[in-house]
Amino acid sequence: MGLRSLLLVLSMIAVPAIGQQTATSTTTSTAPQAKPEKKICHRLVETGSLVPSKPDCRTRAQWEADAIAGQSEARYLVEKSRAGTGPQ
Repeated sequence: MGLRSLLLVLSMIAVPAIGQQTATSTTTSTAPQAKPEKKICHRLVETGSLVPSKPDCRTRAQWEADAIAGQSEARYLVEKSRAGTGPQ
């Protein structure tokens, strides 16, 4: 994943969190608390590692943002290679 994709994912995660803080601070304390979003865990296996695998736990929104960023990066590389300039 490129630096641009990483920045995109981080900005998508940070912006809703900032907006959510201001929205919850204006509500009264008698409102019921929203449940935290459930984490979805995948096991990551590293090639050449002696450790069998490690968990990677994220929310559904984080997994979707990562998928979108990966698709965007792949699309960029394909378009760049079609233009004849190649990935740089």
